[in-house]
Amino acid sequence: MAFLKAKLIIQSAQKVRIYVLAFCCIGPCFGFDIEKALETSFPECQLQLKTQAAADHSQIYPWFQGQCSKHESIAYVRQELVRTHPMILVKKVVKDKPVSWHVVRFEEPQKYKPTKEWLQLQASKFAQGETVDALSGATMTRRAVVNAFESIKKIEQLVPELL
Repeated sequence: MAFLKAKLIIQSAQKVRIYVLAFCCIGPCFGFDIEKALETSFPECQLQLKTQAAADHSQIYPWFQGQCSKHESIAYVRQELVRTHPMILVKKVVKDKPVSWHVVRFEEPQKYKPTKEWLQLQASKFAQGETVDALSGATMTRRAVVNAFESIKKIEQLVPELL
């Protein structure tokens, strides 16, 4: 089941625009995957879904925010496609602790799955504006990871006061 919030904005008597703020994905099991992602990355936390629309309303960026062991925490959960299969990547941010990355769903052959160490290194390179390295034989995985990094960066730019 997808979370859906619709907002009707009437710009003129003849022109109506509907902006749909949605956190959803193709496929009925994505809600389960989000729960699994949060349980895996934040087992002791109470997190709430938040969304931020891009300035032109062309994209909705979701994240989760809440408390974990008395620390303010944020989870960015991104689903990207690797060929035709979903990969779910979680960026865990806990105030005053190092950022960590988790792959909680990956349905391609395991030899193409990014490791935590590889994700940490590539996230660091991406943050410095460097090129993200490819995994041997896993160009599509690299592309999906870069897409996730870019989406998360956009959220952090849209809502800079998060942490």
